[in-house]
Amino acid sequence: MVYKRIFIIPEAVNNMNFTFSEDLQMLRGLAREFTDGEVRPLARKIDEEEKIPNELIKKLANVGFFGTSFPEEFGGGGFGKVGYCIMMEEIARGCASTATMVGAHQSIGANAIYVGGSEELKKKYLPRLCSGEMISSFALTEPEAGSDTFNLKSEAKKKGDKWIEDLDNKCRYRKLNFSVCKNGERNNRIRS
Repeated sequence: MVYKRIFIIPEAVNNMNFTFSEDLQMLRGLAREFTDGEVRPLARKIDEEEKIPNELIKKLANVGFFGTSFPEEFGGGGFGKVGYCIMMEEIARGCASTATMVGAHQSIGANAIYVGGSEELKKKYLPRLCSGEMISSFALTEPEAGSDTFNLKSEAKKKGDKWIEDLDNKCRYRKLNFSVCKNGERNNRIRS
């Protein structure tokens, strides 16, 4: 079968520069060197033991990989989404489990505060999340629902001016946790 080109690429696309900036190239080099030296040698052990060693988590924090995408004003690296993708690509090349942990921390946990949090929450938590002092998690899976948010059993109930979670799955770990629960009053999903 012969395939024909079915669309014409505009001239502007032909002249676009897809070269990464010097800073992003430096980030790639750092992430590659770190992955080859620190992550890849532990990948088999991490998969077999189903645990990322605390020593590796500290090293990831020391090199700044928990805040790569966030602005410097919050203690992040200021590399944005492209920098985040470059870093994740390199870490995943060495160990998918480690990349998943770093990715969930940044893109699900810390990003929830960055995108939807008040300035007060951003100032309180983002510097600690970017530095790796705190590692965020995201509680979603339940025994009977898996990750199907419409069938979650865990609820959040309003007590005074606060929402209190009643988690069936007891999946609290680390210091900062974002969970998806039902609100019994309105049967809406809320984030806390």
